[in-house]
Amino acid sequence: MKVIDEKGKLFGRINLIDLLVLIAILVVGVILGGKLLGDNTALGGSTKLTYTVKVENVSEDVYLAIEKIQLPDQLMAAGNLLNGKVIGMSADKSKNQVLQVVPNPNGGPSSVSMTNPNTYDLTFTIEAFVANDVKNELGTQEIRVGKTHIVKTQQFELEQGVITSCTAEKAS
Repeated sequence: MKVIDEKGKLFGRINLIDLLVLIAILVVGVILGGKLLGDNTALGGSTKLTYTVKVENVSEDVYLAIEKIQLPDQLMAAGNLLNGKVIGMSADKSKNQVLQVVPNPNGGPSSVSMTNPNTYDLTFTIEAFVANDVKNELGTQEIRVGKTHIVKTQQFELEQGVITSCTAEKAS
C-alpha cells in the first residue's frame, strides 16, 4: 500500500491538501490559545504581587466614603477591569502641615504653619497578578517601590499615591 495514492490521498483516505490545511489551523489555534491562556493564568499572570500604596492628605469626607466600601474592590483602568484588587486599607490622621499665609500689617507676608485636622493618610494593600515579572506592569502602571501610583477601583479613585512596599511570588 502506497502512502500517497494516484488521487493525492494519504493512505487512500485523506486528501493531502486538506491535511496540510488542518495542520496549519491546529498550529495557529495552539499558538493563539497559548497566548490567550498564558495571559489569563492565575487571574491574568504568572506572578502575584502584593504591594502597598500610601496616599497622603485625603479629605475626611473621601476617607469616610471609602471606609464604607466592601473590600476586596476590583482595580480598573481606562474602563477595563484589571487583574488586581484592593484587599485592605488603613488610615492615620495626617501629620502633614498645611502652610497658611497671613498678611502682615507691616507690609510683608507672614507664614503660619498649622496641622489640617480633617485629612488622613491612607495606606492600601493591593494584590495583583502580572504576566511579565520584569516590567511588573498592571494596566499602564509599573509596580515599583517609590513610584507614584493611582489607586482606581470600581468605586473610588485616588491619585498621587506612592508605592511603599512590594513583594512578588510566582503563581502556581
